[in-house]
Amino acid sequence: MSRLSAGLAALPRRRRDVLMLFAVAELEYAEIAAALDIPLGSVQSSLHRARAKVRAALSEEETR
Repeated sequence: MSRLSAGLAALPRRRRDVLMLFAVAELEYAEIAAALDIPLGSVQSSLHRARAKVRAALSEEETR
């Protein structure tokens, strides 16, 4: 759990917000775009990058 928390904390705020709205609040992409007042494409790219960064952080910790 601490690895996940650290990975989330390392994300830029917008990426973290997008990821949390998707994963925790279970909002659709369009709903996230409306909630954050950003384009739909930005939601998609932010979510992709956030997932990749958290996944990398978790993998990095596992190899230590």
